[in-house]
Amino acid sequence: MALTIISTACEGTDKKREAENTAQEFAEAYFSYDYGKAALYVTDDSRRWIEFKASNIGEDDINTLRDQDRGPSVEITDADLRDESNATVSVSVSNFFETDSIGGSARMVDEASFDLKLQLAADGKWRIRMEGPLRSGR
Repeated sequence: MALTIISTACEGTDKKREAENTAQEFAEAYFSYDYGKAALYVTDDSRRWIEFKASNIGEDDINTLRDQDRGPSVEITDADLRDESNATVSVSVSNFFETDSIGGSARMVDEASFDLKLQLAADGKWRIRMEGPLRSGR
């Protein structure tokens, strides 16, 4: 019985670590405007939100990004396995540009927090589930 408990605890720790790694990779790509890479980490239904963000990048945004000295910094602040196939990972993102989807220029954000919802896909990998463009809880 003790061996079963230890095995289950280790499996949960591994799943949590995998969810955190997926969230880290996704957030680093997403906030660096590498939407092609970010799309690799999302559910099929969520790809439309990545495409939406990519379609709203203007020439001014691209120029601002090119002039940036350093990229964003992503830190995992919390992770919660809700059940076997759902997790929430909270990230703090510093030094990133936030675009205005209505055509305005990007603006620098010093720090913001985001809760990323993850689902375990049929292939055993965690995927980010987006219900819209990411919104900060600041």
